[in-house]
Amino acid sequence: MLRLNRLTDYACALMQHLARKQEIQKASEIARVTQINLPTINKLLKQLAKAGLVQSQQGVNGGYALARPATQITLLDIINATEESFGITRCTRNEACERQTVCDMKKNWNQTNQIFSKMLKNIRLVDWERH
Repeated sequence: MLRLNRLTDYACALMQHLARKQEIQKASEIARVTQINLPTINKLLKQLAKAGLVQSQQGVNGGYALARPATQITLLDIINATEESFGITRCTRNEACERQTVCDMKKNWNQTNQIFSKMLKNIRLVDWERH
């Protein structure tokens, strides 16, 4: 089963909140609304800013907002910003595998990973609804 780390899940909630608000939000407000602790929010905001997904504004009225419209941010963008490596198997993440000299699956998994990545690239932040 494919599993994303908890920070990726939290990053998605954070990004969804910013997309809904469409205005500058303080980290403490994001933490309060998403119910994710402030140190984690701060860590995620740094990662997301480094990836070009959020931008910060300094000053009394400062905070964070999306760096580009929610129509231009994909689930794959968020995953790439928060996961150390992304792939559906160890070999698609280029991790060492004791079977790599005898296994013929790498090509198949790489092809599957490309299809999966394309699917994630088609899920935009604006498409997510809160239910």
